Amino acid sequence: MQSLSARVPFRSDLHLAPTLRTCAGLLPLLIAGHAFAQVEWNAALSASPPARFAPAMAFDQQRQVMVLFGGTNTNGQASADTWEWNGLAWTLRTPPQSPSLRTGHAMAYDPGRGSVVLFGGQDLLGTSRNDLWEWNGITWSPIVVPLSPPGRHSHAMALDLFRARIVVFGGDSNGVLLGDTWEWDGAAWTAMAPAAAPPARSQAAMAHDPIGGAMLLSGGQNLVDTWSWNGLVWTQQAAAPQPPARTWQAMATDYGRGRVVLFGGAGPGWVPFGDTWEWDGTAWSLVPATGTAPARYAQAMAYDFATGLVLAFGGSTFLQLLDDTWVFDGSAWTAAAGGTRPSGRSHTQMAFDAAAGAIVLFGGWDGANVFADTWQWNGAGWTPRTPATVPPSRFWSAMAHDRARGRTVMYGGNSSVGQWWDDTWEWDGNNWQQRLAAINPGQRYGHAMVFDDARDRVVLFGGQTNLGMSDETWEWDGTVWSLRPALLRPSGRFGVGMCYDEDRQRTVLFGGLDNNGFLADTWEWDGTAWLQRQPLASPPARYETSLVYDSKRRRSVLMHGYGSNGPVTDVHEYDGATWTPRTAAPVPTVRSEHAAAFDEPRGRTLLFGGRLANNTYTAETWAYGPSAPALALAFGTGCAGSLGAPSLAPRGSALPWLGGPFTMELSTVPAPGLGLGILGLSSTTWSGGALPFDLAGLGMPGCLLRVAPDLLTVLPAVGSTAPWTLQLPANAAFLGWSLFAQGAAFDPPANAFGVVVGNALELRLGGI
Repeated sequence: MQSLSARVPFRSDLHLAPTLRTCAGLLPLLIAGHAFAQVEWNAALSASPPARFAPAMAFDQQRQVMVLFGGTNTNGQASADTWEWNGLAWTLRTPPQSPSLRTGHAMAYDPGRGSVVLFGGQDLLGTSRNDLWEWNGITWSPIVVPLSPPGRHSHAMALDLFRARIVVFGGDSNGVLLGDTWEWDGAAWTAMAPAAAPPARSQAAMAHDPIGGAMLLSGGQNLVDTWSWNGLVWTQQAAAPQPPARTWQAMATDYGRGRVVLFGGAGPGWVPFGDTWEWDGTAWSLVPATGTAPARYAQAMAYDFATGLVLAFGGSTFLQLLDDTWVFDGSAWTAAAGGTRPSGRSHTQMAFDAAAGAIVLFGGWDGANVFADTWQWNGAGWTPRTPATVPPSRFWSAMAHDRARGRTVMYGGNSSVGQWWDDTWEWDGNNWQQRLAAINPGQRYGHAMVFDDARDRVVLFGGQTNLGMSDETWEWDGTVWSLRPALLRPSGRFGVGMCYDEDRQRTVLFGGLDNNGFLADTWEWDGTAWLQRQPLASPPARYETSLVYDSKRRRSVLMHGYGSNGPVTDVHEYDGATWTPRTAAPVPTVRSEHAAAFDEPRGRTLLFGGRLANNTYTAETWAYGPSAPALALAFGTGCAGSLGAPSLAPRGSALPWLGGPFTMELSTVPAPGLGLGILGLSSTTWSGGALPFDLAGLGMPGCLLRVAPDLLTVLPAVGSTAPWTLQLPANAAFLGWSLFAQGAAFDPPANAFGVVVGNALELRLGGI
């Protein structure tokens, strides 16, 4: 290999002025033309079946997936969708043919046919069905037989695995309770005629008892009884204790442990149970409440042979329908990864909890129910939190995270009874605490809040109050609320988008709705005064929108909302001077009343929920950001100089985004206070030779050149630190490219050459 002195034109006067050496390959990159790099939307979670009541579910042993069908949705309508769970995620299937819309049907695996079969249910007209269908993984097909049981819904049905028979008992036939027993052998129905049978009922549960070798029937209609069926006779099991009276409970056979598992159900007054019971072939026992799922009834439940876990989905709490997925391992219920999330809702609130490194969500409503639940997003999924203290249910409140105190602050909102709140709550990552403040912004909803990092204050603006739309600005310092006077300020309004621009130290406000209609104005609050900005172009007027500050890309992101022509689905970004419309695909469904927050560890804006154009409420979670995020990755070590090894690092949180400046700092620069920046296109080869290159031959023992010296620049130091700023091109052609940077310092006493080198950085150019 050539010596470095022969390959790099070091000059004795290099330290006298900011000299630049550029190779032909790097120059076009640094002067490339202007064009925006790509941004994209990603579904942050796999799709989930919408919330529902009385669906049916069975495990397909042939294809090793769980199959779910139908049930009653949040609009009170029966559905006819087919979903499959593979142990990790739900997938919506779109068969060419399906059973009709229905609820209260039942499903089981038919080993003779090698498929999941569905029987009965109640259709949209309230008619009890007696049709039989099978699912082969591609389509549903009707099974036509000469004899069928009477039509019914809310019946008990399960597979007797030992006898290869599907057993059906009872149900509701157009308002008449049934107490009959039928069996399906894969080819025909047989009406069984036992001498004695359980009392007629609906909403009971049944599962196979592998230890007792019989079918086990429990409850329904708030009955307290347990029966077993051996294929010939029913026998009542009277051993105490029995699960308390209930209806719409769910049962499944855990074949891995030889237990029948019973979970949930509704007691008198439709109070949901959250208890879990197990049958060991002889008696019931209550499972200790370790890791419990939320109480519910009318959920779907089945044993997953692939994972060895009991799976439960959906159901009702009486106040709301659920769309969460839980698994039971014999000792505890846990939220299934990718299968549990807040239910569909609007006007919920989210904030990034910097102390926890996660996003916290509270409350909201779905058109019928107002929530008081707390959830946390960790970048991979939602986790329900169960704090000891819970604020009253609310929607259209406001939240902001106080970084100085490590608390997420929530104020006001609308209640389930039409009361507007004037309370202040704080979340510490584990529990909610109410903060009492005699002077406060008063009852309001539809206001906005952000945290001002520069002044350590939570800033609140606007909202709907008893006196009308507010134009007030309030600040919370962790102890008291203060009304901030401002001669010039935005008009009274609610439903604005508001965020805090950390780099410019300004609160940015856009749009909203005032007494004159939808707004499209941009304002900034510097802690003392409001200033209306006049960008050349602005997004269309809207309210019920979200505005989030992307601290990685240093811009405010406005997404979705409700305008004069209804819900909108556009995205605009504001850099402090201009608004720029952005095109990103795939685009989430058009919506308003959603929530959004910036997920700092992942470098993306997270969007959750909202009201869709058809007035339904979604539980979708989407992430918005660059298709190729910028990265600055350190590698290698430097060689020691008179003050130690020089160190090259990004300044603050700076990242190499296309179209923007990127500043690094070279520290540990001794007198005479000059550094050297080395920039290249490779960290493995240069001019036909391999990197790193040992500089000992140049009188620099222990020093390694780690990047191709395609560009060299002198860096004057301030004190012992030398800043180095690169202006990166705004050209999507370079999206995902890597540049490599290394710092060196002139240090005459250190070695014969008088230079020591530091670590290196890989600069991955990210989209803006």
